[in-house]
Amino acid sequence: MSTPPRASTRVAPATSGRRSRADSNFFDLRELQETITAKQLWATFADLCPTEEQVDARFMQIAELRNAIRHSRTLTDVAIKDGEAALAWFATAFRAERTSPAQAL
Repeated sequence: MSTPPRASTRVAPATSGRRSRADSNFFDLRELQETITAKQLWATFADLCPTEEQVDARFMQIAELRNAIRHSRTLTDVAIKDGEAALAWFATAFRAERTSPAQAL
């Protein structure tokens, strides 16, 4: 999988130059978002995610929740539920990928 330059630059030292699918374990949220919505990779994810705009919106919900927790800010019920909904949305989208008939072959 080809990664956007910013992610590749940061991931390479962490993996000692070895490249694999596990490199995505080292991505931050924005790098993961950039990878999924990158023009050269969008076709890979288009069947899982209806539009790039929906992907961006879900990442924003997760980022809001993560940043509030990380910086010890007060969380509203809406931010918590939006973050949970975004996580559930991604889990559902990518669960479909793992259980597709092509994976069974």
